[in-house]
Amino acid sequence: MPSSNISIKPVSTRGDRRTFLLFPWRLYRNDPMWVPPVLSERAAIINPHRNALFQTGEVALFIAWRDGHPVGTIGLAVDTIGNHNRIESIAVFGFFECINDRAVSDSLLNHAIDWTRHRNINILQGPQSFSASEDPGVLIEGRETPRGLLMNWTMPYYQNMLEDYGFIIFEDSLAYRVYLKDYVDGQGNLVLPGGIQRINRYLRRRYDETTCRVRQGDLDNWDAELEIARTIYNRALANLQGFVPMNKQDWKRIAESINPLLSAEFILFVEMNGEPVAFALALPDINMALWHCNGLRFPWNYVQLWWHSRKLPGLSFKILAMLPEYHGLGLDALVYEHLALASYRHGYEWVDMSLTGSNNPTTNKLASRIGAKIDKRYRIYEYLIKQKSTGDPDDRPTR
Repeated sequence: MPSSNISIKPVSTRGDRRTFLLFPWRLYRNDPMWVPPVLSERAAIINPHRNALFQTGEVALFIAWRDGHPVGTIGLAVDTIGNHNRIESIAVFGFFECINDRAVSDSLLNHAIDWTRHRNINILQGPQSFSASEDPGVLIEGRETPRGLLMNWTMPYYQNMLEDYGFIIFEDSLAYRVYLKDYVDGQGNLVLPGGIQRINRYLRRRYDETTCRVRQGDLDNWDAELEIARTIYNRALANLQGFVPMNKQDWKRIAESINPLLSAEFILFVEMNGEPVAFALALPDINMALWHCNGLRFPWNYVQLWWHSRKLPGLSFKILAMLPEYHGLGLDALVYEHLALASYRHGYEWVDMSLTGSNNPTTNKLASRIGAKIDKRYRIYEYLIKQKSTGDPDDRPTR
């Protein structure tokens, strides 16, 4: 069907906002592997009072319409403060969803490119909604199992839509998985891989507990712990390509969304000489329960969540952030030992490690040491925009 039948309109009313948020339910309703996102959490991302990006930059949301029906969505954002940390400014796109129709996807992407160009920005990256920590990437590998906690699920045709349009690969992110039964000996004891054991024996010989220790998070002093964790996270990832530091408001918003899942045993800090140098967080993979709960859109969905959360099979190891000057000491092995033993005590069957950039040295090295396998691969794309010169007849930007 010709693209002239498609109109791209901004989200400007409460009804538009609801249509925008609920479009995935229309798109994925026949996909048995789709885990609906928690609707209130999605709504918070596009709420100017809950997302600091609305104060530090610019956000615009759009719906593609055809014959009175929504056929696609896209969100666009510029983080003005984040761009100060980059050599060249970028815009990001997220909430990219559309039916399997190139006229629709091209209309959405044309609009996104024009929106970006009009702000004198030459790079558009995504999908991510709207930070690299929230729903990053197109799912490239791993459609055999549902998405893990805080991960994305996308239509299989998005990869070709973006690549055929002219987007190029910016970065891949990986989700690893390890099954704890692979560590269990004949007596039912958890025995970690030899490499992990050797590193930890060396560390315990070299450092006493006053010099190097792993401690649990203090939930009674949670605001202070959050700030320690944010500081470590920002310093740990500062040198990664395209990283934008997490501000206090967004960090707190994300923390609030996972607060019911927090357990002190799975919030770990590594301290050297009394100073925190690494932070790790693992959470029960509640997505296995949310699969049945329709995004918690209705009150009875919370009863379903309670019922299906009674016994969750997996733990999701979401963050391992370490100050760069402590890389290479083997501290990640100490963290993993604590998490693996606690996971086994709680009866978890597997541990998911996600997401980590394919160029993240700490987590990828740890995954190799413990024998974890890649479970899912996500891809962030970018488009390099040609700014129009006067009289340029080509409306569609080219690389």
